[in-house]
Amino acid sequence: GITSTRALTLFKEAINLGRPEVAVWFVGLNEVDDADSEEVYKQNLTAFIEECKQNGVTPVLCTMPNTPDSLDVGKNYLIRSRTDVELIVDIAAIINGEKSGNSCPQGFWDEIAGAITDDGVANMYFLINSNI
Repeated sequence: GITSTRALTLFKEAINLGRPEVAVWFVGLNEVDDADSEEVYKQNLTAFIEECKQNGVTPVLCTMPNTPDSLDVGKNYLIRSRTDVELIVDIAAIINGEKSGNSCPQGFWDEIAGAITDDGVANMYFLINSNI
């Protein structure tokens, strides 16, 4: 996976290749969980929204479930508190993924690989698609 800084860089490069109607921000599982990281995440989230708006793209923000390596309550709060976007898909709430520790539903998280499974990605993609 990649961090929010890398995701933002890739998005800025990709936006020059075409103009999608929407862009989804489902980023943060690979951030280090500390105060400095949360501030960087907030700055990158804001930059993503601004870049979308400057290019006529609708930003869609998604919350994240907690994993064994990542407690995303702070990042999810930042996403939920944004008043400058129309679409927020609260994946963490939809899949009841906000308990501490691994709260991904069965089949979403691969303990051995330490990553979301292909089925988990497909299910989250479906959740995002069905909520925008």
